[in-house]
Amino acid sequence: MIDPRMRVEAKRQMSRHLTELRSLVGRPVQTDEILSLEETEVVRVQSTGVIRAQAWREEIRFAEKAESRFLDLVRAIGVLNPSLVYIWTPLSNICGLLRPVMMNKINFAFDFGINADGVLSIITEDFQNELLFDFFEDESGEEMLDIRVSGKHWGAVKY
Repeated sequence: MIDPRMRVEAKRQMSRHLTELRSLVGRPVQTDEILSLEETEVVRVQSTGVIRAQAWREEIRFAEKAESRFLDLVRAIGVLNPSLVYIWTPLSNICGLLRPVMMNKINFAFDFGINADGVLSIITEDFQNELLFDFFEDESGEEMLDIRVSGKHWGAVKY
């Protein structure tokens, strides 16, 4: 059961969440496209119950995600498991997950400041593959992106 305070916080944060999602999918997102908190919790439990072998990890400059090498990676993983994907951000835990979308609908040109936590996870609807981004500033102030790819399909793609 969802605590009533969580519902209040979800309403308070929903505008921010919709703005963040609009940046990630390149179109306006409506509240009816967001799973309920109960549905989101079911997906979270199902997703965390899957053991995905961590295939590889790479740290790059954040700006490199606009380059062809990164975009080729995204295209390749989308081909290896073309399932719909969940886009999981910290606000997804508060407001609910966006219903699954096609990988090619995600705008990977999102800004560094898209969320304060600097975390974005993309998980296939079958929960078998995950692409995790952790973006941060290094000690010199350079914007960096830690990419973690796991799963039997996506893990086969090399960067």
